[in-house]
Amino acid sequence: MRHKQLHSILHEVIKERKNSLSKSKNTSLNNNYFKQLIKEWTNITGTVLEIIDKKQDEITNGLEPEPAMTLGVFQADINLAMQAKDASDKK
Repeated sequence: MRHKQLHSILHEVIKERKNSLSKSKNTSLNNNYFKQLIKEWTNITGTVLEIIDKKQDEITNGLEPEPAMTLGVFQADINLAMQAKDASDKK
């Protein structure tokens, strides 16, 4: 094998290794960012659900039936999402 060929191969291996490490680091950063977003979403969503539960009568007072039902469906969907998140955390 010629020196130039060996140098070229070595250069490619180093380049691939750097790309691999960079992708690994980016994946780790993205995973950490996603976990942080989920944590923030959980906190905010929990607060919203608590407010809705405590002020249910104030919020729904004077609402037509359709918007009141929509709020109920919203609560149910968010509660399901929170339960799914809790279940995934237990795995």
